[in-house]
Amino acid sequence: MTMRRKFQNSVFALIAVSALGAAGAASAGCPAVPANEVWGKVSNQAITRYVAAAHDGDWDAYVAKWEQRAEKARDLVTRDSILVFHDKNLWLRGDALAGYAADVDKRVEAVRCLARANADKPVSGETLAGSALNGGS
Repeated sequence: MTMRRKFQNSVFALIAVSALGAAGAASAGCPAVPANEVWGKVSNQAITRYVAAAHDGDWDAYVAKWEQRAEKARDLVTRDSILVFHDKNLWLRGDALAGYAADVDKRVEAVRCLARANADKPVSGETLAGSALNGGS
């Protein structure tokens, strides 16, 4: 391996470690997302990386998606209904549905915290500076 290639690999490794460190720092102090049968175990760092990759850093859209899911889950609990995840052959009702709804509420709390923690990170389009998450309209 050439000296130049070794240097490039070292620089790449340093950038990767810095990015992971930044994701960890940006989620420090935020509550953990509870593990459950629906989404398994998800770390705050994984959510941060996902929003950066899949939503191009748009935390507003990701928070809104989970707020809608929380609202729907609470509605199903109130109506004593059933929530079905066909891909997992999982039918939630009663206490299991209430537990899932509580987990979604906890996930929303964690995601809102992560959005605030990452508000100073550059994103494409608008930043969270004027969003409802940061006291804007």
